[in-house]
Amino acid sequence: MTTKEAVEQARTWLARAYTMNEASVDVLTALLTSVEQFDNTVRKPQSEEAAIVEAARETYAVGSDDDVEVDDNAMVTRIYGAGEDGHDLTGAWVQAWVWIRAEQLEASA
Repeated sequence: MTTKEAVEQARTWLARAYTMNEASVDVLTALLTSVEQFDNTVRKPQSEEAAIVEAARETYAVGSDDDVEVDDNAMVTRIYGAGEDGHDLTGAWVQAWVWIRAEQLEASA
C-alpha cells in the first residue's frame, strides 16, 4: 500500500469515527497532513528529472565496475545561468553513491 493510499484509507476511517471527540479528530487530521507532506518530499523524480537521473546513470554508473550507483529516486538540483566569468553553468547535480575500496581508505589515512 502506498502512503497516499494509506492516508486516504485513514481519512475514510476518520470520517466514519462518530465516537471520537473533536480534539482527537484534529490531532489525527494534523498527523495525516504531516504524513502527506513528508511523502511529497520523498518522492520519485518527475519525468524531466527522471531523464536527468538516467543521463547521469548512463554517463557515470554504466561501465564503472559498480563504483558509481545512481538510484531511481536520486535528488536532482537544476542550475541555470552563467558563471562570473560568463561561461554557461546550466546543468544539474544528481545525487549518487560512490564506492571506496578498503585499500583506497587505507591509502588516504
